[in-house]
Amino acid sequence: FQDQGEATEMVRKLKRAGHKSFLVGVTMEDRGRWYRVRVGPFQSKREAWRYKERFEERERLPTFVVKRRSEG
Repeated sequence: FQDQGEATEMVRKLKRAGHKSFLVGVTMEDRGRWYRVRVGPFQSKREAWRYKERFEERERLPTFVVKRRSEG
């Protein structure tokens, strides 16, 4: 989302639906500040992919599985 308020509202909606969701802000060189809505974390890649399948079926939203960057 380009609008932080819209992204925050999506996080709230997903939390109300029982998903562990959170917001990540990123600055893209050519596009400015954007806000990504994330769900997780998961213990394994396999667990994330299973959740993705159920999530897309239930919420009717397209998703991506991404690896969390290590801090530092």
